[in-house]
Amino acid sequence: MSRSMRRTQPRQKTPASGDKLHRILIPATRMDQDVQGGLELYRSIVEEQSDLICRYDLEGLLTFVSRAFCQHFQQFSQDLLGSSFLDLVFEAERDEILPQLHGLTQENPQVVRERRMIMPDSPITWHTWTERALFNERGEVQGFQAVGRDITDRKEAEEQIRYHQFHDPLTGSYNRSFFTVEMKRLDVIRQLPISIIVGNINGLKLINDSFGYNVGDRLLVTTTRLLKSCCREEDIIARCGGDQFVLLLCNTAGATAAAVCERIQRACLESIPDPIQPSLALGAATKEESTKDINQIFREAEDIMLRNKLLESRSIRNSIISSLEITLHEKTTETREHAERLRGLCLEFGRALGLASEALDRLALLAKLHDIGKIGIPDEILCKPGPLTHPEWEVIKKHPEIGYRITRSSRDLAVLSDEILAHHERWDGCGYPYGLGGDRIPLLARILSIIDAFDVMTHDRVYKTAISHSDALEEIIRCAGSQFDPALVDVFSQMLN
Repeated sequence: MSRSMRRTQPRQKTPASGDKLHRILIPATRMDQDVQGGLELYRSIVEEQSDLICRYDLEGLLTFVSRAFCQHFQQFSQDLLGSSFLDLVFEAERDEILPQLHGLTQENPQVVRERRMIMPDSPITWHTWTERALFNERGEVQGFQAVGRDITDRKEAEEQIRYHQFHDPLTGSYNRSFFTVEMKRLDVIRQLPISIIVGNINGLKLINDSFGYNVGDRLLVTTTRLLKSCCREEDIIARCGGDQFVLLLCNTAGATAAAVCERIQRACLESIPDPIQPSLALGAATKEESTKDINQIFREAEDIMLRNKLLESRSIRNSIISSLEITLHEKTTETREHAERLRGLCLEFGRALGLASEALDRLALLAKLHDIGKIGIPDEILCKPGPLTHPEWEVIKKHPEIGYRITRSSRDLAVLSDEILAHHERWDGCGYPYGLGGDRIPLLARILSIIDAFDVMTHDRVYKTAISHSDALEEIIRCAGSQFDPALVDVFSQMLN
């Protein structure tokens, strides 16, 4: 074989270079397949996520949305793609999003923010979004990926915690903690003059004891509503104690604060009794100089309120007692005529017994108010025309104790509390509420029990018809030594005869 022929032999090995090219092309094709497979795997993983996943370009136009994203916003992917992600964000928060994202770098590639989002046919909801910049091979931002979660329930729970931290749960007004913080925060020159009004509800304890805590709570709510109607929207109204309210009025001179107090008092007088009108003892003080201590201003207002409360207390108590009497007559079968008859007979009987004038005055007042505790008994039991069941009787038998608590709450009526508590006790010890007997029962209560029984028997009631005076007296004589004090029955019989 010639040398030339031997030299051309290697040139026939073109498949070698072809094999090399083939080895290069085949891996490239596999890489494309792997990339495509990876993308499909990524997409399948993303689609299984409960988080809301999307991508959008530099202008905020959506380029990818996950299944959970579509379901959450109740739209099809074809409707979302190409639309702006910003359209889903609460309008007041849109302008800040893109400038912040465009500032992301490879060293600081993501940001986490809480945003309000707009939902179709539903209230605005809260979401947390983790937004990451997507970079090209030159390190330039080419888009963004966002992963979101609905945190509305958490935000609402946090809001409830914050609300209860600074609000009174009963009235909805601010509480003492909030007032203390705001008083310090607003104690600045530009808020001067600052006026503080301290108000205390008159007779709240008496109302609670008379009508129950539900009625007392209703009075607190009514008072709050009344105070709000007399103040500006920016004024701070806080319930700082059981029966105490405090008003913080910025940029309010002393004369204006005094006018607010007058407006509150007038609103109280014009309100509808439920069962009594709200009444407040008020005190106001004003900080006009920056050097004064705001806490001292608060103490001055409180001192003025306490002085006013002492001056007004007697008239307020009388007003509340009158309201209690009116409520008693409206609520029960105890008419004013019954009370007046009892009063007349009690005074006549007391004189026959030789009681002193002070005891006669107490006896006359006892005749009017002995059943005051019945205002705390449900109407359906008090006014029931037929016989009472055993449980209903047990409820009725609580009225002496309710009357005792009511009268103990009033300085003017406390002298009657023991007699009111015992006016259903019996001489033989079989009465209620404590089964007292004999001389352990206060004298005025023993007198009243005879007079009350006589008047009840001789006048028509819902549950019975009247009997004659002689029959009533005979019944009282029969019960002497068991229900009634026998010595008092003798005097009563002589008095009637």
